[in-house]
Amino acid sequence: MSDNSSRSDRFLWQQQRLREESDRKHAAQIQSERQSFYSHRDAAAPRRPRKSNEQISADVDYALSLMPVLWIVFKWFLAYMLWHMLMSVAGGLFSAPGIFVTVVFIGLTIWKQVRRRRKRRG
Repeated sequence: MSDNSSRSDRFLWQQQRLREESDRKHAAQIQSERQSFYSHRDAAAPRRPRKSNEQISADVDYALSLMPVLWIVFKWFLAYMLWHMLMSVAGGLFSAPGIFVTVVFIGLTIWKQVRRRRKRRG
């Protein structure tokens, strides 16, 4: 009886060992496939020369040194746009139709406010 139990134990142990060995082989195969895929992908990728930290720092310093100049140019551009907007509005206002439309618009606005106040009082 003990011979049968030891035989079955040995069989189970052997099956377990074979399963673990098979799992290890499978994991190693997956690992090697991944490794070959990534190494092939990296080999196929075009190589760019890497910038050193000093070079990156120098480029950033140069870009930051241009910021005051760019800020001044930006402010002048905004002022230029605002000036042209004001002049186009003024040109429209001071033409004959512009004056008429402006007077009518302001007149209607005042009339509307006056009517609102009269309604509140009355």
